Amino acid sequence: MDKEQLKSLEEIVHLFNEGGLSKMKVTLEGLSVELEKDGAPPLSAPAAAPAAEEKEETGALITVTAPLVGVFYASPSPDDAPYVAIGDRVSENSTLCLIESMKVFTEIPAGVSGVVEEILVHSGDYVEYDQPLFKIRTVK
Repeated sequence: MDKEQLKSLEEIVHLFNEGGLSKMKVTLEGLSVELEKDGAPPLSAPAAAPAAEEKEETGALITVTAPLVGVFYASPSPDDAPYVAIGDRVSENSTLCLIESMKVFTEIPAGVSGVVEEILVHSGDYVEYDQPLFKIRTVK
């Protein structure tokens, strides 16, 4: 394994651990990696895990942030409608967007039930770790 493949492998493992995934398979330039967490429930993404007291408070404005670095996509493909729009009601498991990193697409869940008040990035924008993506007003 050369240095470039080792660096790619380290990035893949980092994305797997930080991205809230429980299983992932990636093949890049002759390097094939399959990762799976045995029996462990998937980690919730930092963006999808607001503090418990914020969840219980009706009307709180929650900021959903990027759990990884990559390209933000508002819809599953350029021809499809966006996952959410301003004013849409979402549940904790609703997909808000996709973030592509190293040719791996990660669905970003809302993490809270509420109404989308703001969308802070545009489709195709490069996003940084912990960058604000959405503002959601919580509802019970």
